[in-house]
Amino acid sequence: MLKGVVESDKTFFKKSLKGRKTLGRKPKKRGMKDKKRGISNLKIAVVVARDRNGQVIAQKDGTGQVRAEEIDAVIGSYINPSSLLCTDTATNYKKFALFINELKHETINFSKVRNWWKKNK
Repeated sequence: MLKGVVESDKTFFKKSLKGRKTLGRKPKKRGMKDKKRGISNLKIAVVVARDRNGQVIAQKDGTGQVRAEEIDAVIGSYINPSSLLCTDTATNYKKFALFINELKHETINFSKVRNWWKKNK
């Protein structure tokens, strides 16, 4: 169980169809880009959560954009309700924090942090 300060984010990987008989699309060569830019159903979403003690939870969520209900199904049972959840400014994490009543949620705007770091370097 994750407790204390818990940091969470999501990442996306290209969907691999390697070894399948039918692809549903033309085969791609190594390094070729997907037809759709950004996050689409061609990407696999992985939700990752880590606490300051080193406990890590990383699970596949599905394809495309991640909804708050999906985050709850993936990592909701692993987070202690008295924890502090730190995430980026994505709204799906704000909704997820509302599902767990006592969970405190703080957002970090990384573009502001990056700009501050460049000025004060």
